[in-house]
Amino acid sequence: MYYAPIMIPTLCRSEHFIRCIESLKKNSWAKYTDVYIALDYPSKESHRDGYKKICKYLEGEFKEFRQFNVIKRPYNYGSVKNSRDLRNKLLMKYDRFIRTDDDCEFSENFLEFMDKCLEKYEDDESVLGVTGYSYPIKWDISPECNAFKNMIVFPMWGTGFWKRSFKELEDNLMNGFINEFVQKNGLHRKQMTDARYLECLCEAYGYDKGSLLNNVSDVACGCYLQLKNKYIISPKKSMVRNYGFDGSGVYCQNTKNNSEDINNATEYNYIYQSIDENNTINLKVDESSNFTKNRKLMNAFDNRGNKVILKAQIKYLIKKIIFKLLGKDKYLKVKKRRSGR
Repeated sequence: MYYAPIMIPTLCRSEHFIRCIESLKKNSWAKYTDVYIALDYPSKESHRDGYKKICKYLEGEFKEFRQFNVIKRPYNYGSVKNSRDLRNKLLMKYDRFIRTDDDCEFSENFLEFMDKCLEKYEDDESVLGVTGYSYPIKWDISPECNAFKNMIVFPMWGTGFWKRSFKELEDNLMNGFINEFVQKNGLHRKQMTDARYLECLCEAYGYDKGSLLNNVSDVACGCYLQLKNKYIISPKKSMVRNYGFDGSGVYCQNTKNNSEDINNATEYNYIYQSIDENNTINLKVDESSNFTKNRKLMNAFDNRGNKVILKAQIKYLIKKIIFKLLGKDKYLKVKKRRSGR
C-alpha cells in the first residue's frame, strides 16, 4: 500500500485550520500519512491575529501522523502561489497527493478511503482522481456500494490525484481544453450538468489566463470531466464537512441559513451537513451508476434555470458571430480593452 501525503495551505483562519487538523488526527490512517502545511505570511493587519494563533498551535506535537511538516512563508505568496508552490514540492517527491483547503473537517475514515481508491484506480486512465466530499444528494447507485464512479461534479474539498493524472489535467487546462467545446459548437448539453454547461457557454470565445477554467478549480475540473469523459471516485456519503461558507474564504459565498433543510446549492449551509461516522471502510465502488438520473439529481440541487441558460446560449451565438467577423486576435484584444486589462 502506498500512502498519499496531504497538503494544506493556510494563512489566518485559525479556528477552521485547527478543526481541520484535529479531525485528521482522529483518522485511523493518520499514522501512515505525511502532512505538509504551507503557512502564508499576512498581507494585512487583519490577518495577523489568526496567523499568530496558527503559529502557536503549530508549536505543539503531532505524533498522530507519520510526519508533520510546516513551511512558513517569509512574505505573502497569495493563495494561488502558496498552494502551487507546495504542490510542486510534493510532486517532486511523491507520485500522488491529497489536497484540501483549511476549512474542511473530515470523517475518521477519510484518509483510508482516499488511499484505497488511489491504489485501486492508479492504472485506470479514465479516472482523474478521488474526492472525499459528496453533495447532500441521494445518489442513484447500487445499494451495496459506498462509492461510485462519477463524472457529474468534481468538488475540491479533500481531493486526491496521481502525479500523472494531475499533470494531464493541468496541461489541458493551461492549453485551453475549452476549445473542444467551441469546436463542437457547444453541443455538449446532454452530457454536462447545467451549471458546467453554463460556465462553458460564458467562457467560450473569451477564454484567458484569468478564467476559472484555466485553473485547477472545482468548476474547471467539473467541466473537464464532462468534456473529456473522465471520472472521479466519490463516496456515497460525504467524508468532508465544509466550514468555508462564512465569508472568510477566497471564493465561497457567505451562507447564513441555519438549517440543513435547504435543498439548493446557493442557500445550502454546508456546516450542517452530516458526514460518515465510521472509522474504517470496506471499499465497494459502483462503476456503472446511472449517469442520467444522477445528472438530474445534481441539476435539481444546483439549478440554474432555463431562462438563464437560454440567455447564455444567445450571448454565445453572438460572440461566435463576432469572433468569426473580427478574428481571434482582434476579438480578444477588444475584450481585454473593454475589461480594463
